Amino acid sequence: MRVSRASGLILLLFVGCRATDEDETYRFTRFSMGTVVDYTVVASDGEVARAAVAAAHNEMERVSRLLWEDDTLSAVYGINEAVDSLAVPQEALEFLTRAQIIARETGGAFDPTIKPVSDLYDFEAAEPMPPTASARTERLRSVGYERYRVGVDGYVVKDTAALAVAVGGIAKGYAVDRAVAILTESGVEAGIVNAGGDLYSFGSRAGKRWRIGVRDPDDADDVVVVLNLQDIAAATSGDYQQFFEHNGIRYHHILDPARGTPARGSRTVTVVASTTESADALATALFVLGAEAGLAMIDDMPDVEALVVDSAGVMHHSTGMPEYFDEPPF
Repeated sequence: MRVSRASGLILLLFVGCRATDEDETYRFTRFSMGTVVDYTVVASDGEVARAAVAAAHNEMERVSRLLWEDDTLSAVYGINEAVDSLAVPQEALEFLTRAQIIARETGGAFDPTIKPVSDLYDFEAAEPMPPTASARTERLRSVGYERYRVGVDGYVVKDTAALAVAVGGIAKGYAVDRAVAILTESGVEAGIVNAGGDLYSFGSRAGKRWRIGVRDPDDADDVVVVLNLQDIAAATSGDYQQFFEHNGIRYHHILDPARGTPARGSRTVTVVASTTESADALATALFVLGAEAGLAMIDDMPDVEALVVDSAGVMHHSTGMPEYFDEPPF
């Protein structure tokens, strides 16, 4: 048996680029929503950078208190504990509506209601074990993004009391987007917010785009490709982030909502999109769908690109993804 988490849960690595003579690059590390959050900002001095990052991280923590399912005071926790319905703040209603839209657009490959099944996989146990088929089947009866309704009266209505929402596959992305908004409102003109591999890059350093390395799923010290990004989001999902091995089989945390088992066929997926929220959710969906079906879906979506490293180590990408490559990866 082997249990592992990606080191620091940092999936996209920064590859050097110099700031201007007038500005300096400052880096800060914080923790929120179950993962390390790295802030990289270009600012005129350290006090400006620290104040901006403090405000941005306060916003991320506010989003966590609203949406993170492990926070007992959050709206999402309340929904999961409710028997049939719960009144929640407007921001949470809008967020859950967007999650449902992405679930529909991906044919359920991203499903925010997978929590009853994902709870069966205890990655923190001393001796993790895969759930039985009967346990999965029972829990799958409570899964389905169409099984909750967001009402205009401010209520979220559940079809079954057992329905539970897990928004880790989209909420971190939303929190990053909000943190970036606060940074720019605070006068920061360039930077990156990276929450465990869900990141947004804005502005430039010395007139150049940010260079972001996509981690090799087999080697934490290597990258499979370097991306040039500016004013755009990227999110990575990989089977090396959280997993255990049992009888020689790897059980990771990215579950196929149709079966309740870890999705097979991909090692790592990176999606580039206009918002971190959408990149976050689409990376999960693409991992579940696999390279062929997933990239066909991405090619039909405006302003979204992606790359997939499959289980054989072969890289695939959407039609427009090479635009972001620092150099051809093959």
